[in-house]
Amino acid sequence: MSKLSKDLETIKSEFQNDEKLLENAFKLERLFKKYKFVLLGIVAVVVLWIAIVVASDYVEEKNAKEISQIYNELLISPQNTVLRENLKSKAPKLYDAFIYANLSSQKEARIAELEELSQSKNELIAQIASYELASLKEDLQALSTIAKNPKKQGDSLKDFAKVQEAYLLLKNNDIDKAREVLKGVSSESSLDSIARQMEHYGIDKLPLESTKLESIKLQTPKESTKSSEENAQKPSTQQKSSTNESSAKGIDLQDYSSKIEAKPSTQTSTEAKEK
Repeated sequence: MSKLSKDLETIKSEFQNDEKLLENAFKLERLFKKYKFVLLGIVAVVVLWIAIVVASDYVEEKNAKEISQIYNELLISPQNTVLRENLKSKAPKLYDAFIYANLSSQKEARIAELEELSQSKNELIAQIASYELASLKEDLQALSTIAKNPKKQGDSLKDFAKVQEAYLLLKNNDIDKAREVLKGVSSESSLDSIARQMEHYGIDKLPLESTKLESIKLQTPKESTKSSEENAQKPSTQQKSSTNESSAKGIDLQDYSSKIEAKPSTQTSTEAKEK
């Protein structure tokens, strides 16, 4: 009897589990019917996104191959206007880099190209073009603006702009302002040695503070040498006086010796008379 009751309990528990499974299945079916369109939309969006990614990768790869082909052809014939326009439309930043690498040798044409490149979307090309344009036009205000650029990306050009600005100021004989600009060049910069050398320009007209101190230091040794020379002259005069005194003494001794020798001769003459 106990075995039969156990079997009935197991069968009952299995029916209960099946009932729960059926109940969950009905709940899922109701939920799907309720949000069927939302779920289908999500699936469609995911599939569409995957398709777009694959297509964009394919298009980018194709464009990259075309751009590289156009650029290689431009390297062979850089004056081809058709190839230039194609590169400009497909890759404007690469086109700006190509134009900068092939700037015109004529000053007016070069200035026109640099003015266009200074507005480039390529920040590096725009900064370099702005610096070279300001240097070519000798624009002190533009160079000062580049030197005071707050952007960290322009740090590499700040010292170049300061040196160029100082050069133009020295060219205009504005030595004081040029030295103030050169003081702003970083000591860790590769242009530090050039800046320190440029500070000595016009030193004959306007000496540096360091040179003034050196001149003051150099004056004191000269005075000491003068005093040493005077001291050296004094012993020589003393020697001369001593030699004069010794010579005078020598003359006195000779006179004295001559007097002593004269006395015996007088004595002998008197003795002869007595005899």
